[in-house]
Amino acid sequence: MAFEIQNAKVYKQTNSLEDTVLISGNFNLKTTKVKLNKHSDLLLSAESVLLNAKQFALSKSGLKVSLPFKVSSQNLRIGKADKKLSADLNISTNNGQIDYLKDSATLNVKNIELNYDDKHFIKRSDEPVAWDKLLAKTSLKRAEISYQSKSANLEAKDLKWNPQSKSLSIADFAYKPEFSLAETKLKKPYQSDYITGSAKSITVNDINLTELKLKKTLEIKSVLIDSAKLNVSRDKRMAEKNIAEKLMPSKLLAGIKSEFSIGEVKLCNSDVYIHETSIATGLEGTIPLNNINVGVYKLTNRFKEKDSIEVSGTALLMNANKIALNYRESYADSLSGFKMNMQIQPIDLT
Repeated sequence: MAFEIQNAKVYKQTNSLEDTVLISGNFNLKTTKVKLNKHSDLLLSAESVLLNAKQFALSKSGLKVSLPFKVSSQNLRIGKADKKLSADLNISTNNGQIDYLKDSATLNVKNIELNYDDKHFIKRSDEPVAWDKLLAKTSLKRAEISYQSKSANLEAKDLKWNPQSKSLSIADFAYKPEFSLAETKLKKPYQSDYITGSAKSITVNDINLTELKLKKTLEIKSVLIDSAKLNVSRDKRMAEKNIAEKLMPSKLLAGIKSEFSIGEVKLCNSDVYIHETSIATGLEGTIPLNNINVGVYKLTNRFKEKDSIEVSGTALLMNANKIALNYRESYADSLSGFKMNMQIQPIDLT
């Protein structure tokens, strides 16, 4: 048996005291060789099922989803007793969009293009959705994301996830505070660092997201940040706030509650600009650090007795004088010192 449905429309609205849920869609459905078995362990089988949802929308308490999708299934089987569904399954979506608003935070994701492909998909009716297994079969080919809170704005023009290499890549990342420097000075009338930043690309390699449910520790082999630019501004004319203790890197990492381990973080071809307004002259001076190439190794809060965090790299001060840095600090010995070697070429200040 085969059947086909063209231009079917779905509309459902559910109202409650807490929320209103609205689902709507427009789809085509085509099947081949469908069999219903009354006297067999196999309840239903189909050679192929193709569902094309040209429009699909969901609206619920601050969440709006527009996600056209296609579902293609070959050799579909549904068991009678256990309701086990098995199939060669492919789900894809293109030009999807998700908008979420909660309190003062807004998340927008658009131009979503993803693909789920599982040649041996199996799902039992009494099993919860295994998100780790879904992630291992899902490729995010493209997405643009923006996040706005009461304190900051984040943007990324191109977000990708590759399940084969377990890598996440972000292009054209940008961060800035919600308010301008002038507005921040009015809201916080004391000295603080006003920071904006961007990066051409950020690549996170070999993330164990699919094993995280079992291992409990987030493990990342490497993070590569390319062509980052960081601007830090401070007005020394403003009153000083009570200075909080600044912890060493190992203590900062140890304070993170969730277990994690990162093999290395590399910052390449990057620049930092430190802007400071003088209390004496009222003029702003800038110290540029250019062509920064730095590696940070063994970042973790699950350290062994002899583990140390290490930093090494080079930069150009005033875009001319080379700085070389080597730093090492023990994780386990809180009373130990640290080793740092810095070399700076002579600077002409005339």
